[in-house]
Amino acid sequence: MRTWRPGEPVRRIAWRASARTETLLSKEFAVWEGGEITLRYRELSGLDHEARIARLARWVLLSERAGLRYALELPGATIRLGRGPAQLDRCLRALALLP
Repeated sequence: MRTWRPGEPVRRIAWRASARTETLLSKEFAVWEGGEITLRYRELSGLDHEARIARLARWVLLSERAGLRYALELPGATIRLGRGPAQLDRCLRALALLP
């Protein structure tokens, strides 16, 4: 997250995080050079299990919509970089099957 800038979409404001500070914070997604991203379950340690799954599912959908190549690292499973309907299906299925 980072400080929200005037002109950015309001839907990017992280309302809960902003409430804990006295500054509006904006959600920012990390994108590496070449339009690739790795989404990691372990990096969401501040959330409970179900919230992690929901957040990762959302990020998978956003990555697909943005045309990024994305990988998903879960406990006991890693899905390599890819994009397209098959990659989307693999990632969402893996998230749905997490115990």
